[in-house]
Amino acid sequence: MQRFGRNAYDNKIMNRGKVLELIATGRCRTRNDLVRSMGLTKMAISNIVTELLEKDFLTEEEKTPSKKAGRRSTVLAISPKAPKVIGLLLVRERVEVVLCDSCLNVSFRKSVLINQITDQDLIQIMFTLVEEALAFDSNVMGIGVSCMGPVDSEKGVLTEPPYFYGIRNLPIAKLLETRFSLPVRVNQDNVSGALEEYLYGNGKGHENMMLVGLERGVGCGIIQHGQIRDGFRSFKPEIGHVSIDVKGRRCVCGNRGCLEMYINSEEMKKQFEKICGIKEELADYYSICHESQFSEMMEDMMEKLSSGISTTINLFNLDLVLIGYDGVLLPEKYLNLLQEKINEKIFYSDSMRVIVRKPYYGADAQLLGGACNIIHAVFNGELGIDS
Repeated sequence: MQRFGRNAYDNKIMNRGKVLELIATGRCRTRNDLVRSMGLTKMAISNIVTELLEKDFLTEEEKTPSKKAGRRSTVLAISPKAPKVIGLLLVRERVEVVLCDSCLNVSFRKSVLINQITDQDLIQIMFTLVEEALAFDSNVMGIGVSCMGPVDSEKGVLTEPPYFYGIRNLPIAKLLETRFSLPVRVNQDNVSGALEEYLYGNGKGHENMMLVGLERGVGCGIIQHGQIRDGFRSFKPEIGHVSIDVKGRRCVCGNRGCLEMYINSEEMKKQFEKICGIKEELADYYSICHESQFSEMMEDMMEKLSSGISTTINLFNLDLVLIGYDGVLLPEKYLNLLQEKINEKIFYSDSMRVIVRKPYYGADAQLLGGACNIIHAVFNGELGIDS
């Protein structure tokens, strides 16, 4: 249920979360930094920091001289004793777990490849991976799940993902919460990746941005005005189902000419195999084949991809696009070409320029984004830190 208004306790929880966010993401290092950033009094910041130090969420790492002679400033950091977070990635070919702190320093990671499995098989794999992470460190404040869509993130349910072995309506949050008695947050993989990059990566400083994931399909996560862009029942925008050809191929969604019918990893591999005459993994084609063999194909794909992305930008007025998953394999030449084509197509081209980059955390953005679903809930006060 949506809550309206906040009391003093709510403000306290939110302020503590904001302090943790500013320290964990590197935006602030000292109490004075926090005062300037949050607009609170020195006494209020001192009280919050003292409480977080006592709870072992923060530590005073060192002291550095200030500009005024004889005065020194305490530098704050996330404590090594602070609770960790488990991130779980669920996609068509694998389930992966990561254990990290709120600065995204990874201490444990494991992946299991999957193919033609049942829902019960999948549940057992998830349970086993989480158990192994907890065996490594049981001081955990929650489990964040990043999974292919569509996802009902309000209920934590993977609803009807295409091409996923017939698995439907999987209540991920309920299953994990019941098994491990920990808070669980579930979101779409590219939304999770966008959140991670907004907080920690190349999205810092961009309040309106999008991460586009190129895999078997094309997905996206949108941050608008610093918030995750949600729709009905918290379903997320689906850039892969933006039509770029109204008379094009029929998509599983029922539309024609959907972007992901032409731009996806499997389609790219088929094109490379046809052009280069060999069958390899997508990552290998760029080094094995001479660029003259595939430049025309890549230019055509960047043209199509720019059409879908520019349409989305025109709807949401975004100034940054990150190309993730298999998109991190793209040579910089084609990333620059994509940026050029997008800026040719956007409506506000005279007053804004869209930047196109790869995620700071590369192909791991969505995995670490799973952990960020919990970390963000702490930062925004949705999850308290009281033990």
